[in-house]
Amino acid sequence: MKQSIYFHIEHNFKVPRDKIPENLVEFQGGLEKIFGAGAQFIEILIMKNLHSKIGLPLKMQSKQLEFTEYVDAAKGGFLKKNA
Repeated sequence: MKQSIYFHIEHNFKVPRDKIPENLVEFQGGLEKIFGAGAQFIEILIMKNLHSKIGLPLKMQSKQLEFTEYVDAAKGGFLKKNA
C-alpha cells in the first residue's frame, strides 16, 4: 500500500519519495486528491509515526488538522531536543 502511494505521488504529482520533506504542500495536496477526506487519516498516521521516530509525543492542538504545521512543529521539537 505504502509503495503504491509513493508511486502515485511521484508520477502524478511529481514529488519523489526522497523529496517529500521539501515538498510537503505538494505531497499533502497529492494525498488529498487521491484519497479525498480519507487523506486526513493518512496524515494523522504519518504524524504519529514521525513523532514516534523522533521520540516526541504527538499533541493535537486543535480539531482542525494542518499537516504541514504539525510536521514543522515536529521538526522544531526535534531540533530543540537535540540542541
